[in-house]
Amino acid sequence: MAWYDVTGTVPDWIMAGAAGYAAYMAKNWFKPNLQQQGLPKVVEFLQKDLLSLVSERLEYIHIDSLNRSINAIEGDIIYFPGEKQKRLNLTLEEINKEILPTLNTSKIKSINHFDSLLSEFKWYGYYFKEDKHHLISEFFKLKSSNRSLINAIIDNQKLLHTADFREEYLKATSRDQQAVLDRLDKIKGLNLDRHNELQTIQNEIKVLKKEILNKNFLVTDFFELKK
Repeated sequence: MAWYDVTGTVPDWIMAGAAGYAAYMAKNWFKPNLQQQGLPKVVEFLQKDLLSLVSERLEYIHIDSLNRSINAIEGDIIYFPGEKQKRLNLTLEEINKEILPTLNTSKIKSINHFDSLLSEFKWYGYYFKEDKHHLISEFFKLKSSNRSLINAIIDNQKLLHTADFREEYLKATSRDQQAVLDRLDKIKGLNLDRHNELQTIQNEIKVLKKEILNKNFLVTDFFELKK
């Protein structure tokens, strides 16, 4: 099943599960009114908070595009200082605006924040299942690792904006340009190293999302009722 098919039908599954759960509670004598009062809150949490959390787009950097831009900087080193500065400024602007991502802010920022949202439901008798909580906890860990790698890649590019690099680059001639080219090659190498790590984490997150949003996205898949 394609990912858009999953997310597109999840709200329907939740509502179907909620209806079934409501019918179950109607036949049970334990806290029926309290449970029914809490059910809409649980459904809203699944639809708006949990679904939003696991469906949000993760930051990503296309390393091939980034390194191609650095290749362009290397190629432009042959020009006179004025032309080099013009081309360098254009390339750095392209990197900042079109390649490096804008880091977004999640509505639910951590597993502790997630747990604080769950605490309200316990009063109504709804307890988040331990196996699902473990998956959510792992999801937050991977998200944190992904953000750390993105920040590391962004930091790698900061050398390109330093006054020392700009001066060395603009003054470089065919006789002494190798040191500058070596520094640029080092940045590209670090980018590639991070790229492999980033791909691994992103793939792990995709698998984890499918485990969290399985084909039966029902209230009873995530919560159990306790006395």
